[in-house]
Amino acid sequence: MRPPKLPQLLDRKIYKTGQTRGADDDVIYQNRVSRGSTVLIPYHLWDEVSAPPVGEDDFKNGFVCLIKPSDYFGSPTIEEDLLEKDLILGVNALVFYQTRSDWDENNPDDLGWQPANSRANPLGGQYVARVAATTATNNGEKISRG
Repeated sequence: MRPPKLPQLLDRKIYKTGQTRGADDDVIYQNRVSRGSTVLIPYHLWDEVSAPPVGEDDFKNGFVCLIKPSDYFGSPTIEEDLLEKDLILGVNALVFYQTRSDWDENNPDDLGWQPANSRANPLGGQYVARVAATTATNNGEKISRG
């Protein structure tokens, strides 16, 4: 015999306890993340956290490695480094722009890059951008792509 169904409010609260919170609506991180969400891994932490949890063969819904523009454009061997880690830009890795200086110094439009449009392989582009607006410079509008 099944136990009685929980009241809707209590059932919803229990469901929410399995999720984390904290992102704004315009960042690439979700406000509520479940165990089945795509895993976002910062490139500088790749070696420490790229393995799936113990007992798992892979991340349930895949992963995306986020590379800072300074890491990507600052390394003359970045392509080889990525291949050694089985990372391919636009497939399972993206350059993640967060600062206007990174955007201005290595503008993806000048490189012919497209913003990613998927969290699954293939990602549909080489980068995502979440750059805050600023009044300190001309053309300081918010940049939100991918």
